[in-house]
Amino acid sequence: MKFGMYDNAQQLVTLGLADVAHPTRENFIYLLHEGVHPLHASLSPEQQAMMHSVIEQLSDGKLGIEGFVPKLEPGMSRAQQSEVLQEERLAESMAKATVGF
Repeated sequence: MKFGMYDNAQQLVTLGLADVAHPTRENFIYLLHEGVHPLHASLSPEQQAMMHSVIEQLSDGKLGIEGFVPKLEPGMSRAQQSEVLQEERLAESMAKATVGF
């Protein structure tokens, strides 16, 4: 089982690895992806809005995240979904670029 998640309320990144003694490239992508969320949360609302606006204008191809399907929580408003989607796209792009995927 492999997964990653960030709990903003707890300020906690959780990772699930298939083999902790032998992390994979994908594990590092999960780690870096989840690490972007607390950095994003530390930005002011104005900075976050500016970041969302810029990311929204870029294609998945330009971000290097073709085929990425973010997991969005049900019950969010359209505005919340848009904000979370752009943050997820940013996190995935930064993680893959850092690992050199």
